[in-house]
Amino acid sequence: MMDKSYIAVVEGIKEQIRSAQHRAILNANKEMIILYWNIGKVITENST
Repeated sequence: MMDKSYIAVVEGIKEQIRSAQHRAILNANKEMIILYWNIGKVITENST
């Protein structure tokens, strides 16, 4: 049987991993939105 403090440490580490993954996804989405906006701006400026 695992010690309760060991389980708490492992759960804390797992939560840190999930949190970091979530932040990475949000940042990647933000960068993609900025990229698409910039591409649209370039297309609009050069289509007239």
